[in-house]
Amino acid sequence: MSANPSYSVTMGTEDISLVGLFRFNPGSPSNPGANHWDAASGEVIVDDFVAGNLMGAIDDVIGGSGNRSKVVAITVAGAVSSGDLGVARYCSACMSLDLKRISGISSLSSYAFDGSQLQKISLSAEITSIGAYAFRNCTNLSEINCYSMVPPVLEQNVSGTGEEMVCCGYRKLPFLSIVPRHSGTN
Repeated sequence: MSANPSYSVTMGTEDISLVGLFRFNPGSPSNPGANHWDAASGEVIVDDFVAGNLMGAIDDVIGGSGNRSKVVAITVAGAVSSGDLGVARYCSACMSLDLKRISGISSLSSYAFDGSQLQKISLSAEITSIGAYAFRNCTNLSEINCYSMVPPVLEQNVSGTGEEMVCCGYRKLPFLSIVPRHSGTN
């Protein structure tokens, strides 16, 4: 078994079968929809919340808004509203935001992550467009993964710096990678 977390597969014309052994840490809670806070690592996993109240659910699981500065990584699963996406701005030490398991929105609104300290963002395959200035003042951001078959449409000046590149007819941030979603994957 490899400890290397990165794997590369070249898709051919034939079906492939990929088998993996995964270890989930933290252990599976008795309520699969229970939120989890690991104070030692600063990781929050939130999948039991009402759309529009993601920050409230995070505050509940971390023991109040006074602990927001201890949050380093947020993983979200479930239906969200566009207002939920700004949670990283309120958690001053948050470097990673995993949104690849969200539903309920197809567009990142303008200024969605403006001013956050994020270094890495993973976006759902449902995201089809990214609003203007969505990543403005995200000076630490070095990686955006979008799990989509088609690159999202980017509005003008998504990064707020004017540094977008044109690639295959799409305006693309230099650090935006599109991770194709293949049939049979989650």
